[in-house]
Amino acid sequence: HLMRVNSVIATSQQFVWFMGPAIAGIFLNWISIETLFIADAGSFIVAIIVLRFIYKPKREKPKAEHHNSLGELLNGLQYATRHPFLGFLIILTVLNNLFIMGPALVGMPIFIKDALSGGISDYALVESFMALGMLAGSLLVYFFGNRFPSGVLLLLGMVLDGLTFSIFYWVTSVHAAWVFIFLHGIGIPLITVSRTALIQKHSPNAYHGRLFSMVHLSVVGVTAISSAIIGMIAAIIDIQIIFFWIGIGAALCGVIGWMHPKMRHY
Repeated sequence: HLMRVNSVIATSQQFVWFMGPAIAGIFLNWISIETLFIADAGSFIVAIIVLRFIYKPKREKPKAEHHNSLGELLNGLQYATRHPFLGFLIILTVLNNLFIMGPALVGMPIFIKDALSGGISDYALVESFMALGMLAGSLLVYFFGNRFPSGVLLLLGMVLDGLTFSIFYWVTSVHAAWVFIFLHGIGIPLITVSRTALIQKHSPNAYHGRLFSMVHLSVVGVTAISSAIIGMIAAIIDIQIIFFWIGIGAALCGVIGWMHPKMRHY
């Protein structure tokens, strides 16, 4: 049931990603962005209050365990190197995010502003349509994910993720951007949910925390690098051209992954 459980967790997160930008885009028609930030800060206070009501059941105290953080980190890295499939999965994650994250975070605002002459509300609604696509992708994984190997879903998601970015080279209106960012969003859960299931299925529970930390670190670290690169390139090259070639590169990650026999069958 891992694919279904992971897709349910992803769906809850993506529903919020869909509602947040949509609400922001609507409210910005009547209030200033400064007021919106104040309201956003207030939502954190509400969240803190709600968290205080979480009831923690009383249990017997577990036996004290001594952990060596550096030793566990090195042990996790050694485990990944001893299992080439997991190492390949992490490397593929790094490569794919190097192509995708910069355009998603830095490139899209530039694209909406410069290529489409759109405003803040247009950008917020584009982000909402991407989250709506992610929600749809999570539901697809929930209902049909168990019919395919997790590796196939991961590679299919990478190809879809990349090609839908390349299409933005020809997008000339905000409405067209809604359609293709929705399609782009569908591919994201195919990647994230199936990658999570692959690690859960093919590594012991004791290593899950370390392996997921490696994946998270690779995503966050590469996001910073990718964002910086896209920001510098966008100063000299049209953003549509960047989307086209970056999308091709991201799709090729799926093709490279297909060459790994275990990735297709796991």
